[in-house]
This record gives sequence, C-alpha cells and structure tokens, in this order.
Amino acid sequence: MTNEWTWDLPPGQAALACPPLHFERFKEPEARAEKVLGYDDKGEVCFYRHAYSLTENFLDEEGLPCESEVFYETVTAWRLADRRWLTCLRQGGEQGVCNDRHRPPSYAMADQRPR
Repeated sequence: MTNEWTWDLPPGQAALACPPLHFERFKEPEARAEKVLGYDDKGEVCFYRHAYSLTENFLDEEGLPCESEVFYETVTAWRLADRRWLTCLRQGGEQGVCNDRHRPPSYAMADQRPR
C-alpha cells in the first residue's frame, strides 16, 4: 500500500497525520467492497478506508448483458497528532452526472474514526 494512505490527504495536514507502519485489508469482491486499516507503532489504528459501489444490470443495444455503477462511496480517515480524525468522503453515481468521480471530496474533523 506504499503511499496509497496519503491519497486525498491535504498537504497542510500531511505533517500532522500519524503514518501507518502496516495494514490490514478486507475485501469482498462480489459485493464490490473493501476496508483497509493502518496501524501505528503501538498497534493502534491510525488510518481507515472503506469503499464500495452498487451496480445495476442492463441489456445494451445488441441485447448483451452489461453492468453499470449507479453509486459509489469511499471514506478515508487519518488520525492526527491531536488524536482527532480527518475524514474525506467521496460519493457519487447519480444518474445523468458525467465524470462524477472527478468531483472534489468533502472533509470533516471527528473525535472518532469511521466504522
């Protein structure tokens, strides 16, 4: 996972985020879901990410079965030096929205990490 944990981390917060030393990854391919936990040198969770998407099946113009993503969510969180969590939320998939994945994420501070 190298520097994947820093994706979406705002540059101004990077120095305050506790860097994970190892990761635990849980995948459910059939459900299109994943959860990643990163642990610091004391074995405490300092990084969190979950992602999932919902799809629907349809027939294309030639009558062949296809699948389309109709919703996705990615939540990433970093534990900061003051023990608060910076959380980044990416969601999308509303019908008719082009380039939905290029929307800017929303950020929030929390006392607890997402679950």
